[in-house]
Parts: sequence; structure tokens; C-alpha cells
Amino acid sequence: MTTAFYKHAAAMYLFNYSIPLQRLLFIVFFILTLQDVTAQNFAQINQLPLQLNPSLAGAKDKKRISAGLNQTGNGKYAQRTMAIGYDQMAKKLHVGLGIYYLNNKNNSQLITDASKILFPEHISDKKFHTKNTQQYGGICVAPKYNIYYKNIPKKIKYTFSPSLFTEAGKEHYSTITNITYKEYFTNTFSYTDAEKLQSDSVHSKYTKYEFNNTFIRIGMGFQFNSGKFILLSKTTFSINTYQEGIQQYAYSNVTSYEECTSNISLNRTLYTIESNVHAGYTFSLNKNSDFTCTPILGIGIRHYLNLLPSSVSGEAYRNNVSNADITQVNYTHASGNFRYKKILFGVCYTKYISCIYNGLTIGYQSDLMKIMLTGGANLQLQKNAYHNIEITTDLFF
Repeated sequence: MTTAFYKHAAAMYLFNYSIPLQRLLFIVFFILTLQDVTAQNFAQINQLPLQLNPSLAGAKDKKRISAGLNQTGNGKYAQRTMAIGYDQMAKKLHVGLGIYYLNNKNNSQLITDASKILFPEHISDKKFHTKNTQQYGGICVAPKYNIYYKNIPKKIKYTFSPSLFTEAGKEHYSTITNITYKEYFTNTFSYTDAEKLQSDSVHSKYTKYEFNNTFIRIGMGFQFNSGKFILLSKTTFSINTYQEGIQQYAYSNVTSYEECTSNISLNRTLYTIESNVHAGYTFSLNKNSDFTCTPILGIGIRHYLNLLPSSVSGEAYRNNVSNADITQVNYTHASGNFRYKKILFGVCYTKYISCIYNGLTIGYQSDLMKIMLTGGANLQLQKNAYHNIEITTDLFF
């Protein structure tokens, strides 16, 4: 899921700032940042079993290693995600066990050669206005309860699997925005005109925003599997302990002097609860058909437990969010997954917050491995489209 996975800088403002504007920026940045903490970072989410649902741990008779790599965009926007997991069935205990890890890095808003004149070296050398890193790991346990056919005692009719999991991780997000500049004795310009700069007599102003979050998640999952129909549910309670700061700076290209003109910082703990459900059904022409089709649908809802409705309450401006932000449908997924013998192919659509993944998938599956390649588009904020490619694989042994 991010990150500044789906973030974009706020709109450019005028040359002068005020404290109310700073508080507004805090709210805007905060909402954009926290929404991506549990982002679905892959288009074909069903190819990463443990990240999708902890009840899938031990779903195979063999031990399984799962891995995924994702690349979105290039140049002005570059995002890379890596995920890996391991699970197996402890047969004597009838319990599935799993462990997994995800790492996401995102850079956006390239600092061009022409615009470097607006920043001191410690900023311009970073190459991007916005940087985001996210990493977390988790463990899960998933007991399996089987119901067998009466006339075929060893053949499973239904499988039920409740599960428990815990995750811990951290996220860092920093951005430079609200950039304005002026050449001495001339008018003020916005950052969009920076490419026209030829003079070294430039005075600029900009805002630095930084966010650090350490989070712990605990939750439960559930799986029902009849062989053809599968139902998955997952509920997550998150404790987010964040530190954030917003500083406004003035910089002179002539003297190479950077001055902090305003500094606001805030520490707080935020609690959220998130739940999602996925359902899929496998269709085939007959019992022994080589061709199958499995559509999958998913939906998720998030609720912020300790954010208040929009109101004025002294200095507690962090709580002043709209009612729509407190509870939101933050995730939808739809995919068609097809198989002919050992060949896999499909189409997928995944929306998380303001980001939309869609693409085509092709793959191969045998008793020893499963590999999927997905290519498509990543549409952010309904307007910026980037190429997206990912590869996911399972190894069985």
C-alpha cells in the first residue's frame, strides 16, 4: 500500500506564510501520510498469500517461500517494493505457521538541474523533493479445521481456518513543497517557472515536512474453503506512534545561506482499525476440465478511533478532520484469474485510497513453483499514470 506511495505535494502557495496555514498543512500532510501505512503495494494482491490474509499460512501441503518485486514509474517518479514470506503446515498440531517481510521505497518530484539553484546542496543533492521508505515484518499462526465427506472419510469437504497475527514496522516520509522564489529587485514567481532561471541572484522560500511513524499491528483472519468457493476476512488493529515536523525556510543563492523562519513539531499516538473481505469462486466446464476461471472480489474499510469530527478545540488542530476521513472505504479489488493446465493468465483492478492499479497477468504453475508476471498502469490521484510491472513467485518443497 505509502508511502509516499500515493502522495503528491500540496498545491503551491503564495510567498508569505502564516501560522493558520502551517496548521492546515499539518492536517493535509498527516491524512495523506497515515493512509498509506498499510498500503496494498501489489496489483495482484492474491499472489502474496501471507500479506493478503494470515489464514493462508499452511494452506499448501508443502513448505512455501513466497516473494514479490514491484517497480512503478521511472524518472520523475520511482517506486520499488519487495516482499518475501515463508509458511508451512505443522501437521502434528494442525496449525499453519508463517513469517513475512515487506520493504517499500518511493522517490518522486525530481529536482532538475535548472531548479537546483533554489536549494542548498544538502537538499539538491538528494535529487527528489519527496522520499518515502516503509518496512515491516510479521508472524502468524493459523489452525486448520477440516470437515470430511461421510462416504469418503479422507477427502476434505470444507476447511475452516481462524488465525492470529502481529506486525511491527516503521515509515519515514519527507518532502519539500510550497516552493516560491524571486530574483532580487524583480517580482515573485512560482516554482513552475524555475526552468527559466538564468541569474544567480535568487532568493527562495520553501517548506520542509518530515514524518516518522513506528507502528504495531495485531489482528485476526479467517478462511473458509470448499475447494471451489473461498472466503477470506482480516481485521487489523494498529497503534501508530508518530513524530512529525514542518519547517519553513528562506534560502539565498548569492550567500548560500539557509534560514529557518518557522518550526512546528508534534508527537502523538493514533489508533486505527481496518477490516477487509475477499471472496472467490472457481468455475470449470466439468470436474476434469483443464480450464478454470476464478473471479475474486475484495473490499476494505478503515476507521480512525481517536480522531474527532471537524471542530475548533483550542490548539488541538490535529483532530480537526472531516467526518468523511474518520471512516472510509479505503480498498477495493476485482480480478479474473484463469488457468489452462499449467498456464495462468488474468486481469486485475486494485484501488487503495487514491491509487489505482490495473493490468494483465500471465504465469506458470507446477507442483514445485508458481510464477506470475503482471504489467499495467498505476493511476495516482486520478490523474498521474505510471507504468507498473511486478513479478511474484511461490516455491514449494
